[in-house]
Amino acid sequence: MKIPYKLIWHSFLILYLFLSGCASNKNTYIEENLEALPEYLEETYLATQTTQETIEELYRLNDIELPPYKLGPGDKMKIYVYDEPELDSDVVIVKQDGTLSYRLVGEVDVTGLTIPEATEIIEDKLKDYILYPEVSIIPFEARSSTVTILG
Repeated sequence: MKIPYKLIWHSFLILYLFLSGCASNKNTYIEENLEALPEYLEETYLATQTTQETIEELYRLNDIELPPYKLGPGDKMKIYVYDEPELDSDVVIVKQDGTLSYRLVGEVDVTGLTIPEATEIIEDKLKDYILYPEVSIIPFEARSSTVTILG
């Protein structure tokens, strides 16, 4: 049986093309932009430095002792009395004159008071009606303070 000449020729041609595609040129040169490298490294250093400075600044901010929050007009809070569910109020608003209205005690002036101070005043007024009242004041909306964020 004779192998056709064209089949051998095509086989060698395919083998040649396959092997030539796998060959590499020893003079391959990868162009690098060495002039941009120092600038890139400087930017990387600055980014790292900025991150470190930011972390240090956050630690400093965390160490600042803030004054206690003081109640003022427009503040909204919840007031709960332990073991007295009929006295619980889900929304109590400090009026523009700095007072709040609460069951049994009436008007209470809370302007400039901290939450523990306001709690103590309400507990003292409730002692006329309840034995050992335990009051919890939970603010959920602070209107008396304005915060402006720029940037």
